Amino acid sequence: MRTTNAGITGKALIALALAALTVFGPSHALAQNGAPEEHDRWYVVMMSGERGGWVRNIRTVENGEVTTRSELHIEFRRGSASVSAEVTSEFVERIDGTPVRFSMSQALGAAPVITEYEFGPDGVEMTRSMPGMGAPTKTTEPLPSGEWLTPASAESFARRRMDAGAKRFSVRTIMPENGLEPVLLEYEIVEKTTAEALGKVVPAIKRRVESSSTPGAETIEYVDEQGVLIRAETAMGAMQFDVVLADKELAQADINPPELLVSTLVEPSRPIRNARSTSTATFVLRTKKGEIPDLPETGVQRVKRLDASSVEVEIDTSMPAPAPAGDAQDAELLESTSMLDHDSEDIRDLVTRATRKAGPDKAARAEAMRRFVYTYVTEKGLDVGFATASQVAQTKSGDCSEHACLLSAMLRADGIPSRCVSGLVYVERFEGKRNVFGFHMWSQALVEVDGQLRWVDLDGTLGAKPTDATHIALGVSAMGDSSTNMFVELAPLLGNLEIEVKST
Repeated sequence: MRTTNAGITGKALIALALAALTVFGPSHALAQNGAPEEHDRWYVVMMSGERGGWVRNIRTVENGEVTTRSELHIEFRRGSASVSAEVTSEFVERIDGTPVRFSMSQALGAAPVITEYEFGPDGVEMTRSMPGMGAPTKTTEPLPSGEWLTPASAESFARRRMDAGAKRFSVRTIMPENGLEPVLLEYEIVEKTTAEALGKVVPAIKRRVESSSTPGAETIEYVDEQGVLIRAETAMGAMQFDVVLADKELAQADINPPELLVSTLVEPSRPIRNARSTSTATFVLRTKKGEIPDLPETGVQRVKRLDASSVEVEIDTSMPAPAPAGDAQDAELLESTSMLDHDSEDIRDLVTRATRKAGPDKAARAEAMRRFVYTYVTEKGLDVGFATASQVAQTKSGDCSEHACLLSAMLRADGIPSRCVSGLVYVERFEGKRNVFGFHMWSQALVEVDGQLRWVDLDGTLGAKPTDATHIALGVSAMGDSSTNMFVELAPLLGNLEIEVKST
């Protein structure tokens, strides 16, 4: 049962790195005329004290336009499997701060997904494409709501506020890694101090940054007197994520990818016998440090908060509770997205194959698709970063998140509202450990059971049964284009959980 868990761990780490780009948005010096200054800077990425990759940030000014480009490369190991991710973003704006266009390319262990945004007077034209995976799709989205600044303008604003002696200030800006949803950055100047960069100790300003893209996380930045980022440190649960100013040679030096999976496995208070056959269970989840976030109530899961750091979770798979009335009208649960791209011909073909003998009942069709995904994904491993549903349809490979994305997309292609669940599941053996909970991902389908619409859990990595009571949901997502936020919210729990088994 290698793919039963831990795939989500890699996704959370990748999402944390993406979120880091929105926090570690380096502040830059201004030219004498007040315009953003051109630069090309390199940073080493550290994950839990080990080199895990690099970030490059480039700023050019040409023909009245300012282009800000960020490139991220990270590598890490999940057990014996190595995972790499390449993320490139670019934002083009005019000197006066008018947005022109921006783009985002993510290659998370699979073919890249490229999303491009072109600003118009009444909306934003979004184009999503995957080279070699069919024609691009285009939609028109509304302009971002509220007041916000383009990246270069936001950095200039932050620099001016610091020069004016402000101790606290905030700015709302668009960061390509977060799509069209503006990110609120809140700054607090802590003190003047020193920081080491490129082998030298230089004067620095220490400041605290909180970002709406990483709720609950706090970043400490050290910038020089010109506003150039020297070092940034973010702690999320047991994970430490840092970037440090470097030169190109050092940043791109050989990487020995750090192992970041085993430390996230959770040994419960006692083993669970016959876990795959459990139908009811009660657990207490506690964080070792910091508050535990609110956990979702799903069809089979009920949650009671005990105190700031602990919750009691009851799971009963025998009969899911009726779904909230508004879920059936939620168009987002049927949309084709970057990850759940069910408008692919490959996905529609798989639905036809999976449901050939299932009949018209939606619940029966959903279960038929779950069983099909289990057998269809033949290369079950941990070395895929985060593949889209159509990519999985072609490669037949991946871990729990690939199973979940493919199944959720197939459900939507068949007109069944679906979402993905990130959480924990119990396994008897995994990566040399016994009787542990690992981070996991599965699907939910909104189908009629006994005359009422209910959210039904469907785990595509299981053979005989669709789910069991050791599946603890930590978050649910429609997997829209900002779905990485779900994994960022999980990051503070990595390596930071204790689980008490009260009953099964």
